[in-house]
Amino acid sequence: SDMTKKAKKKEDPNNPKRYLPNGQAAKRGLNRSMRAASLGGISQKLEYKTQLSMTNRLVLINPAYTSQTCSECHYCAKENRKSQADFQCEQCGMSMNADVNAAINILQRGYEHLLGVDDAQRVITEQDTRPANRGKSASARTRKTPT
Repeated sequence: SDMTKKAKKKEDPNNPKRYLPNGQAAKRGLNRSMRAASLGGISQKLEYKTQLSMTNRLVLINPAYTSQTCSECHYCAKENRKSQADFQCEQCGMSMNADVNAAINILQRGYEHLLGVDDAQRVITEQDTRPANRGKSASARTRKTPT
């Protein structure tokens, strides 16, 4: 998974064939704790809690490209993500915290799924909601609670 991938090597400009420290040893402990956290179990726990409530509906959203897509104009480009924390749209110029922008995109995708239409007012079909598909209309999957 991307959360636990290795830090990239950086060559030392003063010492050919040598590399600068990249924090990989420190990252190893973080990786171990991330794997131990069982992030995949979160959706199972949410599904269980949703079933207990009998009034809520769990909608799982594919987060692909939410951090690169503008929540205002929906322009998607890798260059929109200026840094880990900063987002600035190359098309409309909108600027905000990257995590807030991604959260807004996920919320919008959830609303679109519940309404059954994407941002262009096209009806979302079952094929569109499969997580393997890319794009906005392919971003949601739902699990209904048993009645």
